[in-house]
Amino acid sequence: MGRAVPWPARTTLPVPGGGGCSPRRRPPPEGAWTDRRALTTTWPGAFRTGFPAGARWEDAVAVLDRHDPGRVFGSPFVDALPSSG
Repeated sequence: MGRAVPWPARTTLPVPGGGGCSPRRRPPPEGAWTDRRALTTTWPGAFRTGFPAGARWEDAVAVLDRHDPGRVFGSPFVDALPSSG
C-alpha cells in the first residue's frame, strides 16, 4: 500500500469512477442543469400548470428580463433557460 500524501501536496483531484484530473482541467459539469430537456421542457412545464397568474414560468422570466435587460448578471445556467414556450 502506498504512502498517504497530505491533501495540499496532491496534484490530482478525485473524480467519480476513479482516475483523477489536473487542477487546471476540471471534469465537465454534471447535474440537472446540464440536461437540456429538463431546462427547456420539464422545469418550465412544472411552473405553468396549476399556478395562478403572476406565479407562472413566463412571469418569472419577465421579472428577470425587466430587472436585467442587459444580461449583466447572466450565467450559462440562466442563459440556457427558455424565455417562453
